[in-house]
Amino acid sequence: MRIMKYARPVLAILTAAACLLTGCAGTDAPAGSQGAAGTPQAETAIVDYVAAAMKAGDCLTSSNYFLAEDGSVLTCKEDSWGDFAADAATIANKKKLAVSASRMTVFTLTRDGDLYYRKEKVAEGVEDIVYATTNVNEEGRFLSGDKVYRVSCTDAGNVNASLRESSPENYVDVSGGKTVTLFAWNNNFRNLSTEKGTPVSGTLAGLGVDKHDFFLLDGEGRVFLEGGSGTDYTGMECFGWKDMAVIGAAKYMEEPTLTVAGIQRDGTVLACGDYAQDILSWGPLADLSMSDGMIVGLTKDGSLKMTGQYAEFMADEVESWTNIAAVQVGSTSKIQAIVNAVGADGTFYHLEYDSRWTELTVGVLRPDAGSAGNGARWFRYAPDGTVSRTGDTGGWEPYEAD
Repeated sequence: MRIMKYARPVLAILTAAACLLTGCAGTDAPAGSQGAAGTPQAETAIVDYVAAAMKAGDCLTSSNYFLAEDGSVLTCKEDSWGDFAADAATIANKKKLAVSASRMTVFTLTRDGDLYYRKEKVAEGVEDIVYATTNVNEEGRFLSGDKVYRVSCTDAGNVNASLRESSPENYVDVSGGKTVTLFAWNNNFRNLSTEKGTPVSGTLAGLGVDKHDFFLLDGEGRVFLEGGSGTDYTGMECFGWKDMAVIGAAKYMEEPTLTVAGIQRDGTVLACGDYAQDILSWGPLADLSMSDGMIVGLTKDGSLKMTGQYAEFMADEVESWTNIAAVQVGSTSKIQAIVNAVGADGTFYHLEYDSRWTELTVGVLRPDAGSAGNGARWFRYAPDGTVSRTGDTGGWEPYEAD
């Protein structure tokens, strides 16, 4: 196993900026605010431009799945494996999708807090869900009340019989011989200001993930990391931050770098690690997404900024997109790096990079018209069960999946 090493520059603070969840609706951060030493303000509202990006971002995933306003599930470049997109499309009142790296597991979260695997409800009272983006030991985390749960889907035959017998409430058998497992997981999250770390307690507020590194924010906006992620993060400045609304990380193993960034509820951008100065140089942000070698920020004027190891190959295309409302980055077991975005007019953008390819794959779609740019093929799975794809001359045409 390769040991991660990273730079630890002095904590940089940029005012009047926002990232994924922030504070003081309708206002900018006060000049000179010091988030690391600030007093937690759990009741602080989210600044309006960040709240708008958060809402818009619910239609994006870290894969090639998108949610359309009419409830359809869209995929770019490839149709859906195993009817997952079609099943998700039938769920009413969808809020977001959580897709595994293999795309062989898709959870659907409704605005009422119901969580579905395919067409079967497996949990209720769920506030949010994130999913690991590696293709090994794929699993997610979701918040429900003051508990964070580990969730995964496995073959029913692989479940330990004694565990199922002792805790049957943790297993939900679903279609296809699968079992969804749900385990309360709070005690696995610690604030790693010191090597021992302080376990999370009390109210919980938010989740984040970079591949298999899961983050958690408590009600006071303090940062916690799930145990098992190694000592790479121990002692980083992020564990001294308070009043945070969202936290994210980009940890790249090939050329070891580690960056953690987030936004306080008053709209202040905080960052530490290798690419902190790049992030803070972008000025006020409405959105920020990080994973692996990708860090993409959305400015208040709807433009995108990119840094990280993949920026050399992807930044020119990403930064050419305009009037953007939200952004999300990720990867799959087949695609090394993905940047997804949605425009203020509802246009979807999808960019793929893989070091084995000589060219980027770019997809641009106007869902209402079925108008796709850059030659990429898009597929639409409608709530009524019909499937269509973009035609060569524009518009949606009927499609029968294999």
